[in-house]
This record gives sequence, structure tokens and C-alpha cells, in this order.
Amino acid sequence: MASVGRPGRITLGREADLPADRSAAALRERAHQLLDAACAQGVRHVGAARSHGRAEEFPADWLRARPDARDVVVGSKWGYTYTAGRRTEAEAHDAGLTVVVEEGVANGRLTGTHAPDRLRAVAEGTGADPDAVALAFVLRRPWAGVVLSGAATTGQPASHLRAAAVGLGADGAERLARLADDPRTYRERRGRLPWR
Repeated sequence: MASVGRPGRITLGREADLPADRSAAALRERAHQLLDAACAQGVRHVGAARSHGRAEEFPADWLRARPDARDVVVGSKWGYTYTAGRRTEAEAHDAGLTVVVEEGVANGRLTGTHAPDRLRAVAEGTGADPDAVALAFVLRRPWAGVVLSGAATTGQPASHLRAAAVGLGADGAERLARLADDPRTYRERRGRLPWR
């Protein structure tokens, strides 16, 4: 829900993903449409955060209107300390913690026209969209417990859910591994993206 919980976000392509009207009512409606689409396709875990505007409020409203959706879980971050520089994902996994990957499509940098050529080439070979291939790569990391999709349109959950079935092969996985930025470089690039 972080993708639609607030009117501005650092995400490439966001201006096309959300309605021009960024009022709370319009974003609530988009969030509810997105939750309907995701739930219809079997998604039962929704990520939110207090720091993401109304990302907790919108799914709460949606759940109140759908008492039959008892198996939907909304996980939210609050009171957390950012620890990216202190522990690797593998170390956290080995310590018995669940690693939640929040930015599997790198704030839109691994989707559509923003996707690097190497990612688009691997995607062509699989028949899937670049965002599904990026998420497929992350899903196959042995330490990745949960990978959040970051969907903002009703069509994105379907594409993102295809990630579980995308076959990368050893060559595709190796080519994608070379796209990885170290965390510091990633955060610096992300920090330079405009709010949309």
C-alpha cells in the first residue's frame, strides 16, 4: 500500500501509474481497486507503513468493507531502526529472521521503459515483463522470505505474480546478478529521484 498511500513518492513512472487526482478520496479508491485485483489473484499479504501516508488506513477501510476477507494480513513497519549497513540479508536469514524485500523493482527502475537493457533482454527470453523477471530474481535469493511487489495499478499484481513461474536459467540469473548495486550506491541514486 506504500505505492498508493501518499500523493508523492520516489518512483519512476509513478505519474502514469496513479490518477492525476491525488486527493485522499482518489487514492483510497485506487487502493481499494488494487486490493480487489490483488485479492482476486490470491494475494493475501499487504505491506504498509505509518511513514507512507495513509498506507495503513486504506487497507483498514477495505477490510472493514469486506468482512469475508479474513485471511488477508496487513503487515506494517513502525518503530523500526534502519539496519541495512549492519547485517546482510543472508546473516539475518541464517539468524532465523524473515527478510522482507521492499523494493524488488527498485522504485520503478526495473520496470517498463526504465528497465536496463540487460534486464529487458533476459525478460525477452522468458516471455515475461521486466518487472516480473526482476521479482523472479529476488524471489530466488535463498534469504528472501517475503518480496513486496509495490504494485500501484490493477494490472501490476498479475504481472508481479508471474514472477513465481518465471524460469531464469543459470545464464539469465548470472546476467541479472551483475545488475546489482551495492546498498550505498542504490540509496544515493534513489535519493536523487524526484518525488512524483
